[in-house]
Amino acid sequence: MKNYDVSLDVQSDALTLSELSSRLGHPPGPGSHSRGDSRSANLGVFAASTWSLYSKAPTAAPLEEHFSSIKSQLSPERLHALHGAPGIKSIFIDVAIFLRMTLLRPKSSFRERFFG
Repeated sequence: MKNYDVSLDVQSDALTLSELSSRLGHPPGPGSHSRGDSRSANLGVFAASTWSLYSKAPTAAPLEEHFSSIKSQLSPERLHALHGAPGIKSIFIDVAIFLRMTLLRPKSSFRERFFG
């Protein structure tokens, strides 16, 4: 079984997270940050702002449902207005795929033959 975590991400090396949110007309999602914010584990600061919008579809839903969820939350016109704007570094869809795998334990005869 596959589970997905899908987000739309916008990166800018000139705009703050607040400015990106204002232009997109939507608050940022988890993991979003402004350039200059501190990174965890003493890794310095973020060089660019990242604004994220996550799918509200269940993780087990097909990818198309995740894309539709993102599209329903953000006006495509707002996103198109950012394309080519000064300071916009990238606009992309991030897809994390989680595979559920069952771990098998070797039978005792197998274990004894090879490990025992």
